[in-house]
Amino acid sequence: MPLISKVNLNQKVLANFKRDSERFMTLAPEGNLQGLLQKYSRIYAAAIERRKERNPEDGERNVERPTPPIKSETCLGIIRRPFAQEVHEALGFEGHETLDIAGPQSVLDKGKKLHNYGTTVTLIDRNVVVKAGCDLDLAEALMMDHISQNTHDIPLLKHLGSVTSQRMTYIFMSSIPGKSLREPWPTLEKEQKLALRDQLSQIFRL
Repeated sequence: MPLISKVNLNQKVLANFKRDSERFMTLAPEGNLQGLLQKYSRIYAAAIERRKERNPEDGERNVERPTPPIKSETCLGIIRRPFAQEVHEALGFEGHETLDIAGPQSVLDKGKKLHNYGTTVTLIDRNVVVKAGCDLDLAEALMMDHISQNTHDIPLLKHLGSVTSQRMTYIFMSSIPGKSLREPWPTLEKEQKLALRDQLSQIFRL
């Protein structure tokens, strides 16, 4: 049985991936494609290994051909929540362009650091901040969504989108001028702290 050529192998894998990814997007347009990408990475690696085991006499044996540079999926952000228009404008891309994590990271490098101890908070635009960190829990962003959906009389940061790349997480939020509660907290009276605690407890039970 003749060995499938490298070109035909590439075309076959890409065609199957295109079919499955289109089906995935039809069924779950906001789902996570990471599992599908990993599946086809394993399929392709196994096919290459089978080619090596069969050791074909087709002129390709022991020939290493340079692979053109491509952008690995590990360099691409996995969108956890679609970006609001403010984020698109701050990052400088339009519509549904693929987000390369170098985009937000380069913007962070140019932004104003508001907090820089392990987890960073960076002002990247007049009305947009980014909280970034390794293995950062997305529960904070989900809590912001929950509160904003259930109350409208509290000045609250708005969740504008989030993305992860490998172990890094970037949470984009609106910026509210003024001090955070953390700054005046040590100077508050006990009664004030209890009152604030009761207000926050009521919100979190919503």
